[in-house]
Amino acid sequence: MTRKKLCAFGVFATCMVFSCSTAFAEGSRYDLPRDYASEISSAKAYLEMADGTVMIDVRRLSEYRAGHPVNDSAAQGYQHAYNVPYPNIVGSGDQDPQVFYDAVDHVIKSLGGDYETPITTLCRTGFRSVLAGNILADPEKYGVEGTPFTNVRNIWEGFVGQPKEAYVGETLPDSVQGVAKGDPDADEPRKMGVPQTLLAHEALHHNYLDLDNSGEIDVDSADVCTDRKDKNPDKDGWRNYQELPWVAGVLVEYAYLGDLSLYPDCVAP
Repeated sequence: MTRKKLCAFGVFATCMVFSCSTAFAEGSRYDLPRDYASEISSAKAYLEMADGTVMIDVRRLSEYRAGHPVNDSAAQGYQHAYNVPYPNIVGSGDQDPQVFYDAVDHVIKSLGGDYETPITTLCRTGFRSVLAGNILADPEKYGVEGTPFTNVRNIWEGFVGQPKEAYVGETLPDSVQGVAKGDPDADEPRKMGVPQTLLAHEALHHNYLDLDNSGEIDVDSADVCTDRKDKNPDKDGWRNYQELPWVAGVLVEYAYLGDLSLYPDCVAP
Protein backbone atom coordinates (compact mmCIF):
# COMPACT_ATOMS: atom_id res chain seq x y z
CA MET A 1 0.00 0.00 0.00
CA THR A 2 1.41 3.39 -0.99
CA ARG A 3 2.03 6.10 1.65
CA LYS A 4 -0.77 8.23 0.11
CA LYS A 5 -3.28 5.38 0.32
CA LEU A 6 -2.09 4.47 3.82
CA CYS A 7 -2.66 8.02 5.05
CA ALA A 8 -6.09 8.15 3.47
CA PHE A 9 -7.02 4.85 5.08
CA GLY A 10 -5.77 6.09 8.44
CA VAL A 11 -7.93 9.22 8.26
CA PHE A 12 -10.94 7.14 7.22
CA ALA A 13 -10.41 4.64 10.05
CA THR A 14 -10.03 7.44 12.57
CA CYS A 15 -13.26 9.04 11.40
CA MET A 16 -15.07 5.71 11.57
CA VAL A 17 -13.90 5.08 15.13
CA PHE A 18 -14.92 8.59 16.18
CA SER A 19 -18.35 8.36 14.57
CA CYS A 20 -19.02 4.98 16.12
CA SER A 21 -17.87 5.98 19.57
CA THR A 22 -19.53 9.40 19.74
CA ALA A 23 -22.88 9.44 21.51
CA PHE A 24 -25.53 11.91 20.43
CA ALA A 25 -28.88 13.04 21.75
CA GLU A 26 -32.00 12.82 19.63
CA GLY A 27 -32.51 16.55 19.59
CA SER A 28 -34.33 17.96 22.60
CA ARG A 29 -32.28 19.77 25.21
CA TYR A 30 -33.42 17.20 27.77
CA ASP A 31 -32.36 14.22 25.64
CA LEU A 32 -35.90 12.83 25.57
CA PRO A 33 -37.14 10.30 23.00
CA ARG A 34 -38.42 12.02 19.88
CA ASP A 35 -41.32 10.85 17.72
CA TYR A 36 -42.07 14.19 16.03
CA ALA A 37 -40.26 15.51 12.95
CA SER A 38 -37.50 17.68 14.41
CA GLU A 39 -36.47 20.57 16.63
CA ILE A 40 -36.93 24.19 15.55
CA SER A 41 -35.44 27.40 16.96
CA SER A 42 -37.60 30.11 18.48
CA ALA A 43 -36.51 32.56 15.79
CA LYS A 44 -37.45 30.24 12.92
CA ALA A 45 -40.74 29.36 14.62
CA TYR A 46 -41.53 33.08 14.86
CA LEU A 47 -40.92 33.58 11.14
CA GLU A 48 -43.00 30.56 10.17
CA MET A 49 -46.05 31.75 12.11
CA ALA A 50 -46.53 34.35 9.36
CA ASP A 51 -46.73 31.55 6.79
CA GLY A 52 -49.40 29.51 8.52
CA THR A 53 -47.50 27.31 10.95
CA VAL A 54 -49.69 26.75 14.02
CA MET A 55 -47.99 27.18 17.38
CA ILE A 56 -49.38 25.16 20.28
CA ASP A 57 -48.34 26.58 23.65
CA VAL A 58 -48.66 23.68 26.10
CA ARG A 59 -47.93 25.63 29.29
CA ARG A 60 -50.37 26.01 32.17
CA LEU A 61 -53.21 28.50 31.90
CA SER A 62 -51.47 30.87 34.33
CA GLU A 63 -48.22 30.72 32.35
CA TYR A 64 -49.90 31.48 29.04
CA ARG A 65 -51.91 34.33 30.56
CA ALA A 66 -48.72 36.00 31.82
CA GLY A 67 -47.12 36.02 28.38
CA HIS A 68 -47.17 34.03 25.15
CA PRO A 69 -45.69 34.28 21.63
CA VAL A 70 -47.18 36.35 18.82
CA ASN A 71 -46.12 37.10 15.28
CA ASP A 72 -46.68 40.72 14.31
CA SER A 73 -45.64 40.42 10.67
CA ALA A 74 -48.41 38.23 9.28
CA ALA A 75 -50.54 39.77 6.53
CA GLN A 76 -53.68 38.82 8.43
CA GLY A 77 -52.53 40.65 11.56
CA TYR A 78 -51.23 39.40 14.88
CA GLN A 79 -51.02 35.63 15.11
CA HIS A 80 -50.96 34.19 18.63
CA ALA A 81 -49.89 30.83 19.93
CA TYR A 82 -52.87 28.60 20.81
CA ASN A 83 -52.99 27.48 24.42
CA VAL A 84 -53.60 23.74 24.79
CA PRO A 85 -51.92 22.71 28.08
CA TYR A 86 -50.02 19.45 28.52
CA PRO A 87 -49.39 17.66 30.83
CA ASN A 88 -50.41 20.36 33.33
CA ILE A 89 -53.48 22.59 33.09
CA VAL A 90 -53.58 24.18 36.53
CA GLY A 91 -51.78 21.76 38.81
CA SER A 92 -49.46 18.90 37.93
CA GLY A 93 -50.36 16.05 35.59
CA ASP A 94 -54.02 17.10 35.40
CA GLN A 95 -54.34 16.93 31.62
CA ASP A 96 -55.56 13.77 29.90
CA PRO A 97 -53.50 12.92 26.76
CA GLN A 98 -56.63 12.14 24.76
CA VAL A 99 -58.25 15.46 25.70
CA PHE A 100 -55.03 17.24 24.72
CA TYR A 101 -54.88 15.53 21.32
CA ASP A 102 -58.57 16.18 20.63
CA ALA A 103 -58.22 19.86 21.55
CA VAL A 104 -55.28 20.33 19.17
CA ASP A 105 -57.15 18.40 16.47
CA HIS A 106 -60.06 20.81 16.91
CA VAL A 107 -57.77 23.85 16.60
CA ILE A 108 -56.20 22.59 13.38
CA LYS A 109 -59.52 21.65 11.78
CA SER A 110 -61.11 24.96 12.79
CA LEU A 111 -58.34 26.68 10.82
CA GLY A 112 -59.03 24.56 7.75
CA GLY A 113 -55.90 22.50 8.27
CA ASP A 114 -55.22 18.79 8.11
CA TYR A 115 -52.78 16.24 9.49
CA GLU A 116 -49.96 17.65 7.35
CA THR A 117 -50.37 21.19 8.72
CA PRO A 118 -47.08 22.47 10.16
CA ILE A 119 -47.29 22.56 13.98
CA THR A 120 -44.75 23.81 16.52
CA THR A 121 -44.99 22.99 20.22
CA LEU A 122 -43.76 25.32 22.97
CA CYS A 123 -43.42 25.22 26.75
CA ARG A 124 -41.31 27.08 29.33
CA THR A 125 -37.93 25.46 28.72
CA GLY A 126 -38.46 22.72 26.12
CA PHE A 127 -39.44 19.68 28.21
CA ARG A 128 -43.24 19.50 28.24
CA SER A 129 -43.39 20.50 24.59
CA VAL A 130 -41.42 17.35 23.70
CA LEU A 131 -43.99 15.18 25.47
CA ALA A 132 -46.81 17.01 23.69
CA GLY A 133 -45.13 16.79 20.29
CA ASN A 134 -44.69 13.04 20.67
CA ILE A 135 -48.40 12.53 21.35
CA LEU A 136 -49.40 14.54 18.29
CA ALA A 137 -46.93 12.73 16.05
CA ASP A 138 -47.61 9.19 17.28
CA PRO A 139 -50.85 9.10 19.29
CA GLU A 140 -51.28 5.32 19.25
CA LYS A 141 -47.88 4.85 20.93
CA TYR A 142 -49.14 6.91 23.88
CA GLY A 143 -52.54 5.27 24.18
CA VAL A 144 -54.37 8.02 22.30
CA GLU A 145 -56.88 7.52 19.49
CA GLY A 146 -56.31 9.73 16.50
CA THR A 147 -54.47 10.25 13.23
CA PRO A 148 -50.79 11.22 13.54
CA PHE A 149 -49.81 14.77 12.65
CA THR A 150 -46.89 14.43 10.25
CA ASN A 151 -45.26 17.86 10.49
CA VAL A 152 -44.73 18.52 14.21
CA ARG A 153 -41.60 20.29 15.48
CA ASN A 154 -40.57 21.27 18.99
CA ILE A 155 -39.29 24.75 19.85
CA TRP A 156 -36.01 23.85 21.48
CA GLU A 157 -35.43 26.85 23.77
CA GLY A 158 -38.98 27.34 25.09
CA PHE A 159 -40.62 30.62 26.09
CA VAL A 160 -38.46 31.46 29.13
CA GLY A 161 -35.48 29.28 28.33
CA GLN A 162 -32.50 28.00 30.27
CA PRO A 163 -29.15 29.62 31.16
CA LYS A 164 -26.52 29.39 28.47
CA GLU A 165 -23.19 27.88 29.44
CA ALA A 166 -19.74 28.53 28.04
CA TYR A 167 -17.48 25.76 26.87
CA VAL A 168 -15.20 24.67 29.69
CA GLY A 169 -11.75 23.37 28.84
CA GLU A 170 -8.82 22.35 31.00
CA THR A 171 -6.20 25.05 31.51
CA LEU A 172 -2.74 24.99 32.98
CA PRO A 173 -2.38 26.45 36.50
CA ASP A 174 -0.37 29.40 35.15
CA SER A 175 -2.59 29.98 32.09
CA VAL A 176 -3.78 33.54 31.58
CA GLN A 177 -7.15 32.00 30.71
CA GLY A 178 -7.42 30.31 34.07
CA VAL A 179 -9.36 33.00 35.91
CA ALA A 180 -10.34 30.98 38.99
CA LYS A 181 -8.40 31.72 42.13
CA GLY A 182 -6.96 28.99 44.30
CA ASP A 183 -4.02 26.72 44.76
CA PRO A 184 -1.94 26.84 41.54
CA ASP A 185 -0.87 23.26 42.23
CA ALA A 186 -4.42 21.95 42.53
CA ASP A 187 -5.35 19.02 40.28
CA GLU A 188 -8.82 20.35 39.46
CA PRO A 189 -8.82 22.20 36.11
CA ARG A 190 -9.79 25.85 36.16
CA LYS A 191 -12.74 27.41 34.39
CA MET A 192 -12.41 29.55 31.30
CA GLY A 193 -14.69 32.51 30.63
CA VAL A 194 -15.99 33.11 34.17
CA PRO A 195 -15.51 36.76 35.22
CA GLN A 196 -13.85 37.34 38.58
CA THR A 197 -17.03 39.05 39.84
CA LEU A 198 -18.94 35.80 39.37
CA LEU A 199 -16.55 33.37 40.98
CA ALA A 200 -18.50 33.17 44.24
CA HIS A 201 -21.69 32.49 42.30
CA GLU A 202 -23.07 29.19 41.07
CA ALA A 203 -21.63 30.20 37.70
CA LEU A 204 -18.29 28.82 38.88
CA HIS A 205 -19.82 25.34 38.86
CA HIS A 206 -21.98 25.68 35.74
CA ASN A 207 -20.07 28.30 33.76
CA TYR A 208 -23.24 30.25 33.03
CA LEU A 209 -22.92 33.18 30.66
CA ASP A 210 -23.74 36.73 31.70
CA LEU A 211 -25.55 37.42 28.42
CA ASP A 212 -26.65 40.98 29.17
CA ASN A 213 -23.26 41.96 30.65
CA SER A 214 -24.86 43.13 33.88
CA GLY A 215 -22.05 41.78 36.03
CA GLU A 216 -24.18 39.03 37.55
CA ILE A 217 -26.21 36.00 36.57
CA ASP A 218 -29.80 37.23 36.62
CA VAL A 219 -32.51 35.39 38.52
CA ASP A 220 -36.09 34.84 37.42
CA SER A 221 -38.43 37.68 38.30
CA ALA A 222 -42.10 38.57 37.83
CA ASP A 223 -42.95 41.53 35.65
CA VAL A 224 -46.51 40.74 34.49
CA CYS A 225 -48.20 38.56 37.11
CA THR A 226 -46.84 37.93 40.59
CA ASP A 227 -47.23 34.18 40.27
CA ARG A 228 -45.13 33.88 37.09
CA LYS A 229 -41.41 34.63 37.29
CA ASP A 230 -40.64 34.57 33.59
CA LYS A 231 -38.26 37.51 33.19
CA ASN A 232 -34.58 36.63 33.02
CA PRO A 233 -32.28 38.33 30.45
CA ASP A 234 -29.67 35.61 30.88
CA LYS A 235 -31.99 32.81 29.76
CA ASP A 236 -32.13 31.88 26.10
CA GLY A 237 -35.88 31.61 25.53
CA TRP A 238 -38.35 33.34 23.24
CA ARG A 239 -39.14 36.31 25.51
CA ASN A 240 -35.77 36.78 27.15
CA TYR A 241 -32.42 36.82 25.36
CA GLN A 242 -34.06 36.37 21.95
CA GLU A 243 -36.52 39.22 22.58
CA LEU A 244 -39.13 37.93 20.14
CA PRO A 245 -42.66 39.45 20.23
CA TRP A 246 -45.00 38.33 23.00
CA VAL A 247 -48.08 39.63 24.75
CA ALA A 248 -49.87 39.03 28.05
CA GLY A 249 -53.58 38.31 28.41
CA VAL A 250 -55.82 35.85 26.58
CA LEU A 251 -58.00 36.20 23.49
CA VAL A 252 -60.96 33.85 23.29
CA GLU A 253 -60.05 32.47 19.85
CA TYR A 254 -56.68 31.30 21.21
CA ALA A 255 -57.86 30.22 24.67
CA TYR A 256 -57.96 26.63 25.86
CA LEU A 257 -61.34 25.19 24.82
CA GLY A 258 -62.33 28.76 23.90
CA ASP A 259 -63.18 29.42 27.55
CA LEU A 260 -61.73 32.59 29.11
CA SER A 261 -63.33 31.76 32.47
CA LEU A 262 -60.76 28.99 32.96
CA TYR A 263 -57.93 31.48 33.29
CA PRO A 264 -56.97 32.85 36.71
CA ASP A 265 -56.81 36.59 37.34
CA CYS A 266 -53.45 38.28 37.03
CA VAL A 267 -52.13 40.30 39.97
CA ALA A 268 -49.49 42.74 38.75
CA PRO A 269 -46.24 42.99 40.74
